[in-house]
Amino acid sequence: MNLKKKKYSEWLNQMLLDLNYQHTDYYKHILPFTRNGILLDTSVMLIYIDGLIQTRFKKEDEPWNYKCLLAFFDKIKVNNRWENFMITPSILTEICNHVKNNNNRRGDYKIIFTEILSVLDAIKEKIAKKEHIIARFKKFNHFEIGDISISLVAEDILVSSEKIAILSKDHFFVDKYENDPRVMVMDFNKSVLGMTN
Repeated sequence: MNLKKKKYSEWLNQMLLDLNYQHTDYYKHILPFTRNGILLDTSVMLIYIDGLIQTRFKKEDEPWNYKCLLAFFDKIKVNNRWENFMITPSILTEICNHVKNNNNRRGDYKIIFTEILSVLDAIKEKIAKKEHIIARFKKFNHFEIGDISISLVAEDILVSSEKIAILSKDHFFVDKYENDPRVMVMDFNKSVLGMTN
């Protein structure tokens, strides 16, 4: 196989979601991965939550990254279908702390938090074992606990030979899974923001 063909075949094997050129057939390219759930990274969920608060409660214009995220959800047919997403308790804790710390002085804080909780309640919870998190954190203490928990949950799902998707802004997940044919990596910067370019 010559070098040009090899690079092309490596590109075809990459599972970094590319809605513009590579993964254009929803049923063939995307659904097999999203059917089992999309693991959500804290930073992506916070883009959604902050955008929701800004537009619904602060009555401001939609932030560009929030607008792109909503368009992306439409494109992969999961808009307002939070049961198609998965988070870990670590991610849930990070999200709730962020919402509380950034909004608890607002008069409508309880209404905001109730609405955010209804979204979080619909998302499936996947748990990584505590001893595995601690072992991984000791080995790679520069990673956030939420990232470690997503990685461990992904590994647990992959053991059962299921396909999954991960939606993240973290390059760790792109580097770790982009060449794994069982994982559809949805990199926020490339897959979500790149969709509009």
